[in-house]
Amino acid sequence: MHLSEVLRLRAVPAAGICLEVTRRCPLHCAHCFTDSSLESAELPADRLLRFADTLAIGPGPQIVVMSGGEPLMRPGLVTALAERARTAGARTYLLSGAFFATRPTVPAAVLAAVEAVDHFAVSMDAFHEREVPAAAVFALLELLLSRGVSTSVQAVAGHADELIGRLRHEFGDQVPVLVTPLVASGRAAAWHRAAEAPAEQTLAPCAMAAWPVVTSTGAVTACCNEQVVAGAAAPHLQLGSIDLEGWPEIRQRCLTLPLPRALRTFGPGHLAARHSGPPGPGYCATCLRLPADAATGERIAAELDSPFGVLAESLVERSIRDGGALGFARRYGAPAYAELVESGSRNGTSDGPDR
Repeated sequence: MHLSEVLRLRAVPAAGICLEVTRRCPLHCAHCFTDSSLESAELPADRLLRFADTLAIGPGPQIVVMSGGEPLMRPGLVTALAERARTAGARTYLLSGAFFATRPTVPAAVLAAVEAVDHFAVSMDAFHEREVPAAAVFALLELLLSRGVSTSVQAVAGHADELIGRLRHEFGDQVPVLVTPLVASGRAAAWHRAAEAPAEQTLAPCAMAAWPVVTSTGAVTACCNEQVVAGAAAPHLQLGSIDLEGWPEIRQRCLTLPLPRALRTFGPGHLAARHSGPPGPGYCATCLRLPADAATGERIAAELDSPFGVLAESLVERSIRDGGALGFARRYGAPAYAELVESGSRNGTSDGPDR
């Protein structure tokens, strides 16, 4: 599975689900937006696996994303989750910091987990390089490519040009790259100040409310914003708990709850202006301040079901479909590097076997 296939579906509601396999991580990257450490939380494996068993009930997700922290600190769990996803007809994407790449050989359980998923993405940039040397990650990528593993690199903007040059020198266009903005969250919040987006950008629809996220507490959110995943009080972005609901219920809530639908259709700025006042200091901040009372939900539901709402939702869905992977990368990544997400692909699909 090629990176572009994942990004093509990333804005499609309930086309995928994200699993926070663990928040633990042995690295200490200065820009870590989760501020993960070896003492961070993680769910017992049996709770995640029970939920994963429900992915096969009813229409399942097309993509299951596994991230952390560092998910490959639990390689056996990654392998088991990948097997359950495949049984449900879903493909899997794993994001890792490759902490193990400095060892003489990749541990057998880790290699088995990497080969069990359909796409392996590695974080690699100036910050990660202080923890895991680039030469070690390049050697890992060479090994995985030789074994037929579909791979990509995720890097942060502002530090990407030299890395991309080295990747092209070593691998040609075999390794697609997703370049994302540096986020002032987690450890980076102590030293990085991202420029505030213009107020009018809060009016744009939010594709990040498309895929449910299973957090390390078992709560399921409609959003991957770190404040929400870490437990910020945002009741309008809560979809349930894996201890109480399975995938069918979570999928249904993702698709039908008024607030997530309205965020995907109108964006937080529109909702704030109509239901709670002026936008907050930024896109996500505006969303986090939205009211979640029943009366507001009823008004938003009525707006969605109006002729205007039905038309708007249809137009947004069409825009997502037409924009594809490049459209997603231009909006949520660094636009100057967007075309790199399709490197090594043919018409947006993998050249190699779809494992």
